Order: sequence, then C-alpha cells, then structure tokens
Amino acid sequence: MSEYEFTLTFNLANDIDEDSLLDTLFGHGCDDALVGTGTAGRVALDFSREAPHAMQALESAIQNVESALPGAALIEVKPDLVGVSDIAAAMGCSRQNIYKFYVKRFTSHFPDPVYAGKNPLWHFFDVVLWATKFQKKPISLEVIEMSKVAYKWNLQLQTEKLNKQVPGTNGA
Repeated sequence: MSEYEFTLTFNLANDIDEDSLLDTLFGHGCDDALVGTGTAGRVALDFSREAPHAMQALESAIQNVESALPGAALIEVKPDLVGVSDIAAAMGCSRQNIYKFYVKRFTSHFPDPVYAGKNPLWHFFDVVLWATKFQKKPISLEVIEMSKVAYKWNLQLQTEKLNKQVPGTNGA
C-alpha cells in the first residue's frame, strides 16, 4: 500500500451547515481528509489516502464524497495545474530559479506551459517528469502517479463539461 495526497473540489447541490458537513463526510469514509469550506457552495477535501494505486485512492475518495453529499459535482482534482510558486515549493527552490528555467526552457528543457500569460500554468505531471529527467530530483513514485491521474481526471471532467455545453459533439 502507498499513501497518496490529493485534493478534490466539489460544487455542492444543497446548502449544508459546516458541522453537519463534517459529520456526514466523516461518517462516509472521509476521515483521512482535511475539509475546507471557504467558498460558499463548494467544499475542498485534502486527502492523504492509502491504496495500492493512485487511481484507486482517487476513485474511492470520490465515491465516499458522492455518497455523503448526493448531487455534489466534482470540479477539480489536484495536483494538476500549478504556477511558479507551486513548482518552487514542490522542488524546494526559489520562484526566481523556476522562472529562470522557464525563460531558458530551450536549454533547460523546462516544459511549455498550458497557459503562457502573465502568470503561466503547467500540468504538474509535466513538471515532475522534467524534474526527474533533467534535474535528477528524487520525486516519489506516488507523487508522479498522482500527478498523472489528476491530469487525466481533469481532462475527463473538462471533456464531459464541453460535451454538455455543445450537445451532439461527442468529443469531436
């Protein structure tokens, strides 16, 4: 068994008071999560879950939350999209160091961002692969696996959202 750390963010179907929410989640197997309710109508759960594989950890957590909160809709799995500060914290270096890798990405092999605006964003999976290959950073297999699973899951969520918004496209 390995331990996987990830965050799930849900839109809630109903307004529920914080004490009831915590009791309900705890009673449905989410006793391995820190719960955040900072945004009205949303809940974020920061899990540390043991499972044989990242996908099993993620799927069991989603099932636990959905059974506790009927109608709740998963909107994001983390870690996936990360900025310079997130990358620096994960790599144990400064933001300036990461920004330098980004600016000199042709020689540093730093991955291209998903969003290249004022505050660029990357898929964490791309960054951890870069860190292990080009920086020889010792990144745990659990972190690599979870970043890949989060990336895939978010792509699936966005594809489903797009298909609902444009009926009849079925991914085309």
